[in-house]
Amino acid sequence: MADPFLDLGSLTGSPLSSLSNVGVSDLHKGTCDFSSGSSGDWVFRWTAPSDGDFSINTDGSSFDTVLMLQGDLCGAELACDDQGGTTPNASQLNVTAVAGQTFIIVVGGHDSASGEFRLNILEDLCPADPAKAEPGLCGCGVADTDSDFDGTPDCLDLCPNDPTKLEPGTCGCGALDVDTDGDTVFDCTDVCPFDPLDGAGNDGVCACTTPFASVDLGSATGISISAGSTSGQPNLFHGTCNSGTAESSDLMFSWVAPATDTYQFSTDGSAFDTMLLLMGDGCGTELVCDDDSGAGFTSLLTASLVAGQTVYIVVGGYGSAAGAYELNITPATLAGPLPR
Repeated sequence: MADPFLDLGSLTGSPLSSLSNVGVSDLHKGTCDFSSGSSGDWVFRWTAPSDGDFSINTDGSSFDTVLMLQGDLCGAELACDDQGGTTPNASQLNVTAVAGQTFIIVVGGHDSASGEFRLNILEDLCPADPAKAEPGLCGCGVADTDSDFDGTPDCLDLCPNDPTKLEPGTCGCGALDVDTDGDTVFDCTDVCPFDPLDGAGNDGVCACTTPFASVDLGSATGISISAGSTSGQPNLFHGTCNSGTAESSDLMFSWVAPATDTYQFSTDGSAFDTMLLLMGDGCGTELVCDDDSGAGFTSLLTASLVAGQTVYIVVGGYGSAAGAYELNITPATLAGPLPR
């Protein structure tokens, strides 16, 4: 048999040889190559270093290879493979050998394919797994596949199709464990992910993206500019001044300051233990909160505003208190007991 020929001794590794079959002779036509083309072949002699199973493959080659195994230089074909490797168009043969046993390995191309090839010989530590010669990260019988290309094989990745996560966490695979509004509730379970005041209570009334419904009071000032009952109304807020654990019924109003001044807001005249909350917008940004600064169990607070500034007023109850209310808004120049 003519060159090209290399004796590999008893070496194992990846790669043992990296060569090109361009311009070399077509010495063999393996039985697994059913094409009519002609491709150059390299011939290698290799001797098994020990008893065991070995994987001979062309993984990493640049063309469609064909791999053939013979018992000696002039012997008959023992095995042939075209595309049994793990990389595209690579070939692989698995052989059980005894120490000192010699094989002839022929590397060629399918049809007339040619280019750079790699010859790898590895002791097969997974003899029952035709796809692997060593356990790798996942062990024999399980492919070291990384479906989401995050650098962790699927066998170790509890979210194999989510490149951002290795485990479900709180929100599960495919959803980030993000707390946008910083209220310690992840967005996936926070019905108001942009409302930090909603918090773990998840009352379903979301601020910022959907302002709360409110009654427009215009720029009215005076005594009892709004009166009615909070009974049966939804709970909108649990103000910082409400230390009760129960949730009360709330009503919300929008009001525009008619002039630059300090204004007094109160629930004087209400029939229950009120809570009064002033917000800078319709999205739940609390400015000031009061429980019992007014007469009896009513509420009273003040705020300095500029002409045209809009504020939102919430009338609720301490704890679960609800009932008939009165809302009063007066300039600070009229501070003191409200005339009735």
